[in-house]
Amino acid sequence: MKSTSLWMLATAAALIASCSKSDSTPKPDTSREDLKVNLTGKWTVPTSVLEQLIPTTASTGTDEAPASSTTTFVEFFADSTYVVAYTNYPIAYGKYVTVSGDSINIDGFGFAGGIRFNGNKIDFRLTEEDSKRTVPVTTTKEPVLATDERTGNINQKWYILKEENWQESYPETADSINVRFSNYGTMVMEGYKDKGLAMLQVNNWKWHATESGKFQIYNQRDLNAPPAVMTVRELSKTSLKISQWYEWDNTHPGDDEMKLNMRPAK
Repeated sequence: MKSTSLWMLATAAALIASCSKSDSTPKPDTSREDLKVNLTGKWTVPTSVLEQLIPTTASTGTDEAPASSTTTFVEFFADSTYVVAYTNYPIAYGKYVTVSGDSINIDGFGFAGGIRFNGNKIDFRLTEEDSKRTVPVTTTKEPVLATDERTGNINQKWYILKEENWQESYPETADSINVRFSNYGTMVMEGYKDKGLAMLQVNNWKWHATESGKFQIYNQRDLNAPPAVMTVRELSKTSLKISQWYEWDNTHPGDDEMKLNMRPAK
């Protein structure tokens, strides 16, 4: 009986030691990765924030940004790219890096610290890179367009192949063009010439309400203008082929078709 009691005590001691050793093993810090996952998406920002940080007009695109606007947003993409837009005028575009579980460096724009999530909102303090101004910011997350297969397929960065109507559409603008569609309704087109960024455009896109094989491209700067209607000729995870009928000679509306083929950008 005594030996049995000693055996039970020894076993219990071994179990306690094992648990103690296991509990003392440090867990990997995933806070930076978690922050990146939680940031991914489109966030509406009060226009007053940019007006405080950037009181003068600024733009990295071909259009000059207005002094004020009705819609300002920042979108963080899963590949660590971001875009800041003022009613579709691109203000900043580049890469961001999570430096801790609650802060990020936004290349070419500034630093966001003290990031706190509250439902569909984020609170943080934003310091602009050039002016060094710091302002408190509260953003609201936009809903996704859809969660179906076609949205999942188009939701990536594409490279326009130099075939079909490439030469007619972009003969001098750029040597290469990437188009990014996000499932939050953002479309970013970036063109490169001589290895430098030569064109940057930000638009909105959405699936056509009544025709499943089409989507529309529109811009917040002119909501009265009719959206461009694009026909999807092929869509998968590895291929996107679209076309658009348009008026070329101002005499026969919709008498010309522009075709573009794309592959996932590297």
